Amino acid sequence: MFSLLAVLFIVAIIALLTIVRNINDSSDKHSAMLLEKAIHNRVDTLTTHIKDYAWWGEAYQHLHPKIDTDWAYTRQNMGATLWRDFEYEGLFVLDGSGKTRYSVINGKLVTDSLQSWLGEDPLPELIQKINKPDAIPVSSTVVMKGGYPALVAAARITTGDDSSIPVAPGPASVLVFVDVLDSPKLTALGEEYGIAQTRVQHKNSPRLAGRRGVATLPR
Repeated sequence: MFSLLAVLFIVAIIALLTIVRNINDSSDKHSAMLLEKAIHNRVDTLTTHIKDYAWWGEAYQHLHPKIDTDWAYTRQNMGATLWRDFEYEGLFVLDGSGKTRYSVINGKLVTDSLQSWLGEDPLPELIQKINKPDAIPVSSTVVMKGGYPALVAAARITTGDDSSIPVAPGPASVLVFVDVLDSPKLTALGEEYGIAQTRVQHKNSPRLAGRRGVATLPR
């Protein structure tokens, strides 16, 4: 199921960010394939991490329906470590109405909402995916933030497999992780697969020489 989710997510990314290549250049074709694989692996990791954190009984007890900031941030159960260890720029907990109740941005505890920080609201799309018949309670999408693609994953916070934890009434809270693929991350993704100068490029910008992976940002 997660492999299918990742595949669908990659399709969404490629639809938004066309990999620029000369179709007659086999080197560019190979670079494009490798870059897609690199992004696929990044998505797999993001969805695995959010599943592990959202479907954790202890997290349910401390994040729903009330937020225990001491447990989450001070005691580093769900705070700065996600930025330090995985470079996830955004971590948010939203209540059933979509209001942000807890925010960690670049490892710092803040009061920004998911929507104000991203500059748009991906939650309706994410929740719609989660609510599809037979869907697992996790979903992903891609948005643009500051000119870079941002991978956004969301999952309902549940008791996991701990049946001893009582379920609170009302709609479940939602956990959101955001992984912004900025210049250093894009470069690292490319270099891991031998692709030089991976970057987001506006249409009609000069193409770079050599083997590369380039994402095109629509004007």
